[in-house]
Amino acid sequence: MIHIKYTNSQPLGDMRFPVPAEMYINSIIERPRYPVQAEDKEDEEGDIHNLWQRWDKQHTIRFLAIESMADAISILPLMDEVYVNGERVFDVVPTITWEEEYHCLARCELRFSKKKVIKIL
Repeated sequence: MIHIKYTNSQPLGDMRFPVPAEMYINSIIERPRYPVQAEDKEDEEGDIHNLWQRWDKQHTIRFLAIESMADAISILPLMDEVYVNGERVFDVVPTITWEEEYHCLARCELRFSKKKVIKIL
């Protein structure tokens, strides 16, 4: 079971989080991906120079959920802090797709970064 805990210091609309909210997901954390992002700038002479590079260690969790769980997953990017199995994670991105065959189930994908390194050049 994957344990997700999240908290926010301010109310979000009519939702309040006085203590960390928690959920358990019966799935696995997939093997990580390691994307590298970079930003370049072209100078007056047409030469390209790197401004910065960013390396991430991204993980993904995939599972089926009912609407209330999909609602909870969809709000995670707005939270001040999110923890997966006790470790703080960043850049949480949920993707929710409703199943056509089963109207009450959503196919959820939760992507997040555990580590990131930014190199300014």
